[in-house]
Amino acid sequence: MFRHFKALVFVVCSTLLLITNGAIGQNQWNTFRDNILKFRILYPPDWIKGTPRGSNVKVSLFAPQGLPRANFNIVIRSFPDIAGMTQKQLNDEISAGGPLSSADWQEMIGGKWPDMKLIETKLVKVDNQLAYFGVIEFCHETLDRKTYLKDMLLMTFTPGKSWFLTCSAKGSTKNESGISFNHWESTFQRIMGSLVFERW
Repeated sequence: MFRHFKALVFVVCSTLLLITNGAIGQNQWNTFRDNILKFRILYPPDWIKGTPRGSNVKVSLFAPQGLPRANFNIVIRSFPDIAGMTQKQLNDEISAGGPLSSADWQEMIGGKWPDMKLIETKLVKVDNQLAYFGVIEFCHETLDRKTYLKDMLLMTFTPGKSWFLTCSAKGSTKNESGISFNHWESTFQRIMGSLVFERW
């Protein structure tokens, strides 16, 4: 059953760590609320809300200028194959399969970064439901530049939807992206941990 579920995950795009609700100690943070998809998330007041690129990208945030480069995105896709499942069934499927492997994450992010290195993978809870969590490193190269990234990833499911959260630390060198990640790691965790599903 889980292999079938995991295959469906890829069409759309064992330690438990509790990612706590980020509202604690974040009174001054801004709230992004989507009244159609019924979720909310908190983010630092100096981060810049950008224009999402793509119909499935619902939130795009950027670190302030003058600080290490980083950004955050939420991608939400309709997932009709799991529309009839309860949240408990979805959590049970994630739990049964355990953390994603390096090959799983490679496929999840599109399979076009052969240098991707998996740093960490586990199951976590966000808003008291199970999710896949990973930290990866890879390099994105274009004609005019090479960007090194160290990403914190979170993927979960609600009935009929997949949720993919990405926090990216960037640099012109691998060392620079690592410094950026170390600078923003706790902020990344708090942003992801603030996710609340107001209705599925």
